[in-house]
Amino acid sequence: MKDSNWSILVSIMSLALNIFYFLPITASNIFNSGGPFGFGFLILFYTIPLNALMIPAILSFTKKYRNLKLLFYINFFALITLTLIYAFLEFMQNN
Repeated sequence: MKDSNWSILVSIMSLALNIFYFLPITASNIFNSGGPFGFGFLILFYTIPLNALMIPAILSFTKKYRNLKLLFYINFFALITLTLIYAFLEFMQNN
């Protein structure tokens, strides 16, 4: 498999995790005004930078940046980070 295919695969997985899990958390906190006492706004300090990781994932779909190794490493780091935080939040939610 070529490097550009790996880059696109990592970007798709990162975007999917971000769009289907972290973006709704951010949107619900903003639309619900942070909950009863506004403590929900504290999680925005963590979710907004995670949502910003969608930018390099989207850039990797363009031909100009598809073969850029730095972008692949950023997307790979984003995927690992998003997966670990997702697993942690799901584990904490079930316990």
